Amino acid sequence: MTSSLSFKCVLSIVSGLLLGAGFFNSQLYMLTWFAYVPLLWALKNASCKESYVFGFLAGLSCYVFAAYWVVDFIVLIKRYPFGKSFLLGIVFWVYSAQLVALIAMLFRWLSLHSRFHPLILFSVITACFYGYFPMLFSCQLGESQSRFTLALQAIDVVGVSGLDVLIAMVNYMLFSALFERDGHRSTGRTKLIYGAAGCLILGWFVYSAWALHYWRDTIAGWDHLQVGLVQPNEKPESGRAKVFPGYSRAYPAEMDMTERLVANGAELVVWPEARYKRYFDEPGVADMIRGSVAQLKTPLLFQDMEKKQTNLRGESILRNGAAFLNAAGEPQPTYYKMKRVAFGEYVPLARDFPELKALAEQFFGDFTQEIESGPGRVQYQTEKFSLIPLICYEVMFPEFVANAVPDDARGYILITLSSNGWFGETIQPYQHVHSGALRAVENRLPLIHALNNGPSTVVLPDGSFFYEGEYHKGGGYLVSMPYSKQDGGSWFSRHPYLFSVVMGFILAAAVVSAVSSVIVSGKANRSFVSA
Repeated sequence: MTSSLSFKCVLSIVSGLLLGAGFFNSQLYMLTWFAYVPLLWALKNASCKESYVFGFLAGLSCYVFAAYWVVDFIVLIKRYPFGKSFLLGIVFWVYSAQLVALIAMLFRWLSLHSRFHPLILFSVITACFYGYFPMLFSCQLGESQSRFTLALQAIDVVGVSGLDVLIAMVNYMLFSALFERDGHRSTGRTKLIYGAAGCLILGWFVYSAWALHYWRDTIAGWDHLQVGLVQPNEKPESGRAKVFPGYSRAYPAEMDMTERLVANGAELVVWPEARYKRYFDEPGVADMIRGSVAQLKTPLLFQDMEKKQTNLRGESILRNGAAFLNAAGEPQPTYYKMKRVAFGEYVPLARDFPELKALAEQFFGDFTQEIESGPGRVQYQTEKFSLIPLICYEVMFPEFVANAVPDDARGYILITLSSNGWFGETIQPYQHVHSGALRAVENRLPLIHALNNGPSTVVLPDGSFFYEGEYHKGGGYLVSMPYSKQDGGSWFSRHPYLFSVVMGFILAAAVVSAVSSVIVSGKANRSFVSA
C-alpha cells in the first residue's frame, strides 16, 4: 500500500513538471497535451482526500518549476535576504497549487457521484478552474500554446477556455486509451461520448487549419504601419526615481529615442510602463512633452502614475494611466488601469474590512500601494489607426480585453504597456508576452506589447510573432507592422462570456447531479438500516 501511494505521488510530481514545462519554455508546448495523464493515473481508485494530495503535489511541482521567479520578485521588491524570500515564495507556491489540487479533488468526487461521464467532467472542471480560480498572477492552461499557432485559431470563437477544454479532453482520452482498456469504456454511451469528443477535436483543427490559411493570406495583403517601440531598460526602484544623465523630466531619454524613431519614419511611438515621469502631476513637464510631440507630428502613447490630492489633509489617490497625444501634441482622454494586482495595487475587501489593509501594509511594506481602479475603457482614433490601450496585468484577462474591443473592431490595434523589471532577469517577462499573445487571436487584432526591459513584441491576428525585441537591452526599435483598417474583430470579441457561461452551467449541473445522488444514497442507506 505504501509503495503504491509513493508511486502515485511520483506520478503526480511528474505530471506537475510536465505542466510547468510548457510555461517554462514556450517551445515545449506539446508536453501540455499529455501532462495530466500521470496525474489521472494516480487518481484512479483514489479517495477524495488522496486526490487532493496528488493534485497538490502536481500543482506544487508545476508552480515551483514555472514560477520560480517569485523569489527574485520578492528579493527585488522587498530587498529581503534570499532565505526569507524563499519562505514567502513557498506561501505563493502552496496557494497556487490549490488550483490543480481542487481540480483533482472535485473531478474525483464528481466521478464517484455524478452521472456525467469523466471525460466531460475533467474537461469542464479544468476550463472553469483555470478560467476563474483567483490567482495572484493569472494564467490559463491554453496560454502555454503560444507557439502552436495551428491549435490557437478556434479561440476566436470560444476564447482560451475552449483551448483549455480541448487540452483536457486530449489528456483524458490518452489516459483512457492507455489505462482504461476494459470496464466502462466499452459501453455504448462511452463510445458515443468518445466519438463525439473525437469529432470535436477533429473539427477544431480543421477549422484552425482553414482560419490560419485565411488570416495568413489576408495579412499578406495588408499595408504596413511604422511603429516605434521605446525600450528604456530602466531598473526598478522604490521611492524617487533617478533621471538618466543628460536628460530631464521634461526631456526624458525616451523622447530622445522617439525623435530618432520619427526621423526614421515612425508613424506611432509607444513607451512602456516605466518610472514615474510626473506628466500628470507637473504642468511644466506635460507642456514640454506635448510640445515635443507637436514638433514631431507623430502620435505618442505612454504610461505614467497620477497622484491626485483628495482633501485638505493631503491624502491622495494613485492612478495608473495611459496618456495618448495625437500628432498635434493634443492630449486625449486618459485611460486608467482597471485590473489591478492584488496586494500590490490594492487589498481585496479592504473597504469592507480596513484591518486587512493594515495587515497587508505591514506585511508587504512599500510594495502595497492603493491604486484607484479606472472608471472605464477608452479607445483612441486617428486618421491612420485606432488603439485600445491596456496596462501590464490587464492583457492576461481574455474577457476583459474582449470587452474593451468595440463591436466594429475593424482597424483597431491592442497595445499593452508593461514593466516587468521587478522580476529581474528571469523568464517571467517571456511568460507574460506569450500568455498575452493569445489576445491577438481571440480578437483578430494586432497586439503590440511594449515592455520596459523587453522583450517587446508584435503579434499578428493569426498568432504569429511578427517581432520579438531584445531582453534587457535599451533602445528604440522600428517595426513595420502589417495593418489594415478593413479587418478585425471576432465572435469571441463580441460574445466573450458565452462559452464560459456554458461551461459553468454544465459544471453546476454535474454538482447538482452528484449532490442529489449523495442525498438519495444516504436516504436509501437509512431505510436499509431501519428495515
